[in-house]
Amino acid sequence: MIDEQLRTRVAELAGWSQICSVAHELRGMTPDRTHPSFMAWTIVVPEYSNDLNAMHGLVHALRTMTGSQYHDFNARLIDVCGSIGNAINADARTRAECYVKNMEGT
Repeated sequence: MIDEQLRTRVAELAGWSQICSVAHELRGMTPDRTHPSFMAWTIVVPEYSNDLNAMHGLVHALRTMTGSQYHDFNARLIDVCGSIGNAINADARTRAECYVKNMEGT
């Protein structure tokens, strides 16, 4: 997947809606729809494939979900990276790809 496709898919799986490109920026409705912005749809979707902080937020949210999504994500990341040490140092794109595969169940 190219970055924008990956970014869009991660956002959809994280609960963003009405995602579209506006003036060369990817924008959408926030997952909780409580963003303080007057027009929530104007919020720029995080650059998940390039932003470790954004990916950390998504992975942290997996901890609060029921089921094994958090543990499955970590197991997949370790498998893709080859070791725990490499998984700890994984870049945002690798984490985003693992997040998509984990959430889609593939």
